[in-house]
Amino acid sequence: MISRMDKLKINQAGPDDIPIITKIKKAVWLDIYPNLGLGVTKKDILALDFELEESRRRQNMTKPNWRYWLARIDNEPVGYLAAKKEDSQGIIKLVHVLSSYRGKGIGTALFNQALEWLAGKRIRLQVVGNNSDAIEFYRKFGFSFMGRGRPIKIAGKKIDAIKMVVSNT
Repeated sequence: MISRMDKLKINQAGPDDIPIITKIKKAVWLDIYPNLGLGVTKKDILALDFELEESRRRQNMTKPNWRYWLARIDNEPVGYLAAKKEDSQGIIKLVHVLSSYRGKGIGTALFNQALEWLAGKRIRLQVVGNNSDAIEFYRKFGFSFMGRGRPIKIAGKKIDAIKMVVSNT
């Protein structure tokens, strides 16, 4: 934990936070995907249109079954999580923490917000199969392997993903 963790604030994100979320996602993807041995380069990531997702995020934020949380330290955005409630289950859609803040409890704090909101539901998520750090993080919360996920496409490359699940009762 870092000494500034007492200044960690997690709030539900709103439409004004969408460009910040986009910026964090791009930074995380630039840090992670070129280093997973998948043949994805930084150039591939930079060629993606991250802003294209912003209208979908804006629409999701108006729905009662969606939540986005934004983590800040000293008012500096450092991570976010998006989750969705369905009738019988919850879905962790995305969790991203800037590399310089990983391993300091921010992802855990974001996850705890989502788990509280998704209480009583079976929760699933999808993760890139080569991302052992993320898989290990999810296992700490009791998630286990459920099967193959839908491949993620980056720059025309299909990246294998796995589904993980936990009962949050």
